Amino acid sequence: MVGPSIEAVLSDVIEILRQDSKILGVDVKEPTLEDVFLYVTGVSLGEDTSQEKDEG
Repeated sequence: MVGPSIEAVLSDVIEILRQDSKILGVDVKEPTLEDVFLYVTGVSLGEDTSQEKDEG
């Protein structure tokens, strides 16, 4: 997840989940450049976006 206040939301989600479930672990990591690019553009960095025109 990428967002401005993820820490605030995450603590609320953990509290809700703890009521009915057992949490085995939480792994929080910083978003990568690709995560941010995908969030902003909706396109993966690995996706081929070249527009080849058939010149024949």
